[in-house]
Amino acid sequence: MSTIKSEAEIEAKVDAFRRALAQEMGVEGPEVRHFKRPAEPTTPINKAETTIVFCALPATLQEVLLGVLEGLGYKAQRLPISDQESLAIGKEFCNRGQCNPTYYTIGTLLKFLFERRREGLSESEVEERFALLWASDCGPCRMGMYEADMRKALKAAGFPNFRIAMLDIAHGLDINQESAGVQMTPKIFLRLGKAAIAADLLGDLACQIRPYEVVPGATDAALAEARQLVRVAAREGHSIHKTMAYVRNMFRSIQVDYLRVKPRVKVTGEFFLKHAEDESNHRLLHWLEAEGAEVMLDTVGAWFEYMIWLNELKVRDRLFVKSDPQGMGTANPWLVWFGLRVGKHFGEILYTFYRAIMNMKPQGFPAMGLLDRYSEGYYEKRLIAGEGHLEVTKHIYMVRHAKAHMMISVKPFGCMPSTISDGVQAKVVSDLADTVFIPIETTGDGEVLVKSRVQMKLQEAKEKAREELQRVLDSYGVTLEEVRAYAEKHPELSNAMRPIPHQRGVVGTAANFAADVARRMGRRNGRALR
Repeated sequence: MSTIKSEAEIEAKVDAFRRALAQEMGVEGPEVRHFKRPAEPTTPINKAETTIVFCALPATLQEVLLGVLEGLGYKAQRLPISDQESLAIGKEFCNRGQCNPTYYTIGTLLKFLFERRREGLSESEVEERFALLWASDCGPCRMGMYEADMRKALKAAGFPNFRIAMLDIAHGLDINQESAGVQMTPKIFLRLGKAAIAADLLGDLACQIRPYEVVPGATDAALAEARQLVRVAAREGHSIHKTMAYVRNMFRSIQVDYLRVKPRVKVTGEFFLKHAEDESNHRLLHWLEAEGAEVMLDTVGAWFEYMIWLNELKVRDRLFVKSDPQGMGTANPWLVWFGLRVGKHFGEILYTFYRAIMNMKPQGFPAMGLLDRYSEGYYEKRLIAGEGHLEVTKHIYMVRHAKAHMMISVKPFGCMPSTISDGVQAKVVSDLADTVFIPIETTGDGEVLVKSRVQMKLQEAKEKAREELQRVLDSYGVTLEEVRAYAEKHPELSNAMRPIPHQRGVVGTAANFAADVARRMGRRNGRALR
């Protein structure tokens, strides 16, 4: 009877067979040295001498994050806005075939460092005086290689010891990690969370008001002042919610005309490009508004909501499975699941509290459970590349709940997760009869092509918005002139901070406003109410 061999004996036998086979085939050679990740510079950041530079996509978030870092005692500075020069530098020092988020972000960093060198600083002085704050993700595509690409490009550009404070958000949002001297304690994480929520609310509020402002530039002026107020509050440790209450009154003074007919356009897609406000997405937000649209942006907080939901999904799959090193190690899945639920509800309560201060006008978090149900039959929710199933399910949600006239999915060229979503979107478009959807890819040099394609679809959305307004007016038996006259007699209805009630099946702001005014006039179905 044969005896059971130990694991070491089996490994030795396999190794011997491998060597004999290699010798027989004539391919036996020197020992193979596999690639190992280079050691990272570990010199801690000196708060008095080192300036932290960063790029946090939306401009409002960048300004608020400055205040948080300054409040922690760091010297902080925003990287310049990405432009075509950033793209050229990124392509010069990065690997071929990368997507433009990689090129733009790394190119912008190198451009900043080159400018410091032209000012007279040596490479070693630049490395001592500056460090980058960056958040990483696992990413099955290029996003998972951002850090490696950064370090390769920095070395090729003459800055091999440049420090990167890398915050890993891919493995459970660890808030006790430390990188290059920057530690994310729970207290700091909470401060960052509050600041990010405030930035989300301000950005969304500006998108809702700016298309209807009577005085051009009034919204941007209020937004710029609001950014500074929240930045100071974050830096000095003052109450952010009290600051937001003051900001609410600032926005309330903006004059608006909600009867301007504008299609509501939802922008989603790859995380970097849907939030960017620079050349990397051809300044899509401001261009769409200039073309006569009201833009609905995804909030950064919604992505964190998705990350928590995703980790909760993984844990639920293991609640009744014995722990093992390849799964969750020794962690108790029930405790992890409970912690995620508490964190999720706390985040939602905090967001809703700040949103209530702003009269509930900014949009809320997406209903992840509802989006989960909408994914059935279209997308496997455990495919976690990029935004996962959200690109598809947000499209379905926006149409079924009458939230947007048009959907734009923006992504870098060859983006693997978005390419998968685009294939599914073809079925979604065929199943949803009343939808206007367009996917666009950005490469940095195709601006005319991208904007011309969007313009064609935007015309369809504009026509839908005009027809929708006319249907609402006809259903209530009023004219646009009557609605406008009533609104002028009751200026409180045109308060920029007043949430406009959403009527079932009505998308546009003008149509919803007309329906609300008609109800107040006592009109319904063409007859005066008694």
